[in-house]
Amino acid sequence: MEEALRHEREGARDRVIVFSAGPLQCQETIRTALAMGADRGVLVQTDAELQPLAVAKLMKAVCRQGAGPAW
Repeated sequence: MEEALRHEREGARDRVIVFSAGPLQCQETIRTALAMGADRGVLVQTDAELQPLAVAKLMKAVCRQGAGPAW
């Protein structure tokens, strides 16, 4: 998170978007990132146990639906 924010400040990135997939408690992690300076947070709420490939597919679907601007 700190590295992403540093890149944003230096102009290497336009924005920092935080993504999480999991139970509702994951929103606390997103809130922390937003408090640190992230521009946007996306939570896909699920109680299913997710493997890395499933998380990657969720992220891809969120990006395709336009929930993440300019991803």
